[in-house]
Amino acid sequence: MIRPSSGRVAALAIALFVLSLATAPRVLAQGFDPEQMRLRMTEQVGETVKALELEGATADTVRAILMARVEKRMGIMAEMRSGQGGGREGMREAFARMDEETGKQMAEVLNEKQLAAWKAREEELRSQRGRRPGN
Repeated sequence: MIRPSSGRVAALAIALFVLSLATAPRVLAQGFDPEQMRLRMTEQVGETVKALELEGATADTVRAILMARVEKRMGIMAEMRSGQGGGREGMREAFARMDEETGKQMAEVLNEKQLAAWKAREEELRSQRGRRPGN
């Protein structure tokens, strides 16, 4: 039986690590489909309107607010991918500002019960983001 020296094992481990770093951006870029994400977010907007049992002008206004947020979110993510978004921390800050703005808009449209239900749904969706298959 041939026993590798610890120096060879360490060199192999370093080579594999460097190789994984070199290929990671390509793999990550291939795994992200903006149109698929936009479709999923659009479906979530419809599900939110339905879950809140909104109708008429209120449903239309909420749908418009949430779709504007989808487009802003996609823009922020596109900036990040292009290297202009200030990295992950910049993206988090932008999302936090956007979420605060959306909350204010929703508070102007929804009654207290609907607003509480919307906030609970937002929290549920936020907690699910880290548990999606593939993450």
